[in-house]
Amino acid sequence: MRTASRIGVREKIAFAGIGGTALTALALTSFGAWQTARFSNAATETVTRQNTAGIENTSADMSRLVATVSDRLQAQVNQAMTAAEAVLTSDGHVSLDRGTTVRWTATDQFSGEKRTVRLPRVMVGDTWLGKNADQKTRTPVVDEVRGLVGGTATVFQRMNDDGDMLRVATNVVTKSGDRAIGTYIPATEPGGQRNAVVASVLDGKPFRGIAQVVDTWYFTAYDPIKDRSGRVVGVLYVGIPQAEAIETLGESVAATKVGEHGYVSVISAGTADRGRVLASGDRSVVGTTAPDARDAAGKPYLAEILDRAASLSDGESWTGRYDLPGLGAPAAPVTTVVTYNKANKWAIIVHGYEPDFRTAQDQLAGGRRSMILGFVICALAITLGAGFGTWLWAGRIGARLGQVTAAVDTLARRDLTASVEVDGTDEIGRMASSVQRAISQLRDLLAQITESSAGLLRAAGETLRMSQDLASSAQRATEETASAVTAAEEVSDAAQSVATGSEQIGASISEISTSAQEAARISQETVSLTDQATEAIDKLDESSDRIGDVIKVISGIAEQTNLLALNATIEAARAGDAGKGFAVVASEVKDLAQGTARATEDVTHMVETINTDTRRATTAVSAIRDAIRQVNGFQESIAAAVEEQSAATGNVTRSVGQAARDSEGIARSLQGIKDTAALTAASVEDARRAADELSTTSRRLSELVGQFTV
Repeated sequence: MRTASRIGVREKIAFAGIGGTALTALALTSFGAWQTARFSNAATETVTRQNTAGIENTSADMSRLVATVSDRLQAQVNQAMTAAEAVLTSDGHVSLDRGTTVRWTATDQFSGEKRTVRLPRVMVGDTWLGKNADQKTRTPVVDEVRGLVGGTATVFQRMNDDGDMLRVATNVVTKSGDRAIGTYIPATEPGGQRNAVVASVLDGKPFRGIAQVVDTWYFTAYDPIKDRSGRVVGVLYVGIPQAEAIETLGESVAATKVGEHGYVSVISAGTADRGRVLASGDRSVVGTTAPDARDAAGKPYLAEILDRAASLSDGESWTGRYDLPGLGAPAAPVTTVVTYNKANKWAIIVHGYEPDFRTAQDQLAGGRRSMILGFVICALAITLGAGFGTWLWAGRIGARLGQVTAAVDTLARRDLTASVEVDGTDEIGRMASSVQRAISQLRDLLAQITESSAGLLRAAGETLRMSQDLASSAQRATEETASAVTAAEEVSDAAQSVATGSEQIGASISEISTSAQEAARISQETVSLTDQATEAIDKLDESSDRIGDVIKVISGIAEQTNLLALNATIEAARAGDAGKGFAVVASEVKDLAQGTARATEDVTHMVETINTDTRRATTAVSAIRDAIRQVNGFQESIAAAVEEQSAATGNVTRSVGQAARDSEGIARSLQGIKDTAALTAASVEDARRAADELSTTSRRLSELVGQFTV
């Protein structure tokens, strides 16, 4: 609070305005950031759902495409088998010529192991299929089938009870370009598992599916060949090379892009060729086999995908997430959606390269950042603009308050030359107007006090002068009375010493008459002076009353100023921090009003003292006047006595005794006059002291008024 009280009103208003604007701008920016974040998150979720839906739609489309291709190829293979069976039966019934055997060097098509066997000739009707390895030499049945439907055809002969099947007639060629006669399909493969084709035909069932035929994968159809007893003695095969059959599918798969770097793959999940890539957007991996492939995190993703695929039903899909490279892009999170073609045991995998989908999200994030930056820039611009305006406005308010404060500071230094420019009807304007009115009224009051003080000082001076004159007159009266006493004593002595003669008595009486007349004249002057002193003191009393009235007006103005300061303090409290400057000004005005009240109390006490001293002076002068009148009466009595003595000079001798008594009375009267003169001198001294005090009070009042600069 102390620190806040040291801050100027301008800074407080500017801080409040700028702070409020900044907080508002911050709140709006935060709200905008929150809203854009919500929008961005919602849009991101929408885009993610759309991308996921797009991947799933692509997966569904590719699954349907693969199913269509698979169905078409299977139909083609079935048609080829139908044609092959037709050719086979048209040439006659298949039989074994057990009377004639043929020596074969049989080669396992998987392991390459060779062994020599002798088997009966295979006859179709009356025609032996022969042992022809030359493609240029026609082989019955198989070449006819190829001529009809294309593809490849083979007639297998059962080698043993295990069911190993030997190719005795085929148009399948080896790498050397010869017909692949003499190779056989083992009933048990090198890994120990039963061969699916052999197992199926030995059970008397046809086999349809993908099979490896002499190092090449085919779409195949195998039907058992039975003798008349129903025993399986061989197999009729037709097939289409897989690579040739799915060439169109491979082109479609390769052309399918998922985003910019995503792609589609078709991978075999069959036991024989598990992990073999049949088609892919990445042409470099087509034909490769990597069932244990791992992603960038070391996870065996392909094995998991193939295992998951094998468990799917038609129409189902499974979604995984791995760190895999995209087409021409480094490893990154990839969303994989997997479906399964059960007929061919193919896993159709759609790779969604997630950074591609983040483009829209990044654009949204970039837009959000740009929007937030715009909010921040706008907020800063608004804050700066509002701050500049608030600073100017606060400066104007501070300047206006500064004028009022400067005027109040000037008043606090008792300088009434201060003035406040009134430029408004708001609280500051009303306060400035009130301060200006207070200054004007104080000027007028101090002018009246100055005038009254000057009059009081003049009255005090006049009173002092009259007191001095009274003192001088009293002194002269005392001196004359002393002379009269001396003369009276001399008269008494003369009365006692009648021997001095009536001439001396006449001279003494003449001198006494002169002194009495002079004393009467001086007493009369003293009475006149006391009347003048009484009038001056009355004027002084009136001036004191006027000063008291002026002081009452000053006290009333001080009370009004104090009430005004109290009201300003209440209004400042209602205004909060912004009104603390008003409170400072109001406090200073209240202090000035209280100081004025104290000064008026001091002046009131002084005026009361003056009134008291004036009353004392009035009493003293009245006493002096009464005493002088007594003296005057005594002097008139003396004068009458002297006149009587003068008239009775001739009878002095006769009236010596009476003269002695009269002289004693005169002596007593003169002694009373002397005492009265002394009392008059004391009263005059009191009047002089009262006049001095009145003069001092007047000077003090002038000094107090002089402390104010008007």
